[in-house]
Amino acid sequence: MMANVWGRRVARALWILVAVWNASAFLVSAATLELSPTGQPTKYYLGFEMAEIRGFDGVTFGMNPEEVESLVAELYPDGTHTWVDDPINLTRLLHVAVDTLTPVPGMQGIGPAGITYVFGAESGRLTAINLNWVIGSDRDASAQERQAVLSLGTAYVAELLQYMWPPGMMVQGVVVEPNSVILFAGQDLEGRGVEVTVEGVPLDVIILPDGIEEHRPIDTGPVQLRIAFAERPDDPDVFTLEPGSF
Repeated sequence: MMANVWGRRVARALWILVAVWNASAFLVSAATLELSPTGQPTKYYLGFEMAEIRGFDGVTFGMNPEEVESLVAELYPDGTHTWVDDPINLTRLLHVAVDTLTPVPGMQGIGPAGITYVFGAESGRLTAINLNWVIGSDRDASAQERQAVLSLGTAYVAELLQYMWPPGMMVQGVVVEPNSVILFAGQDLEGRGVEVTVEGVPLDVIILPDGIEEHRPIDTGPVQLRIAFAERPDDPDVFTLEPGSF
């Protein structure tokens, strides 16, 4: 079955809760709400299987560091692997740098890209995976590079939309910076989350509640795509101080 996405774009509630898992949840008011159709798939296959977010590329939540390191060595034999300890969250991180990467089977990858595997402070097991593509970190990305990065994000969103998501547990096209948009954010029935964000791309924006439309070009700085997977986005396994510690 095929579906058209953006025809439903303005049918939003006055308040939308958007989960951003590299920071904290924040509330967007209709008085300042900005939506964008940029990067949204115009067509996708719609199935009836419920979404389940278990990890990425066969690396799944709950694996221990040795299991992940062994599997990653097979998946990305030419990548550069680096272990880092996060002194703030007390988590352990495995960074993998690769020349190219694609989240969509059969689609040509782009790069450079990086994958970060996050191991929980308490459990010591895999609790989050972050994929990052940054092009033009030391220069201005070209229009073609911006489009290539956006197209990769669009293709992955089309993959996600093949699945059914719990009511009220997904959003699309929420503008968070002048040229940055959450293409998709959703949580499955178990509360596991995925978020797809692109930064540094030209945007067509609809400003609610007045319905003002504007185009925001950009031709300076880098372009970035970030895909984040989290086992517990609402309660991450990181170090926290006990109440009354001070």
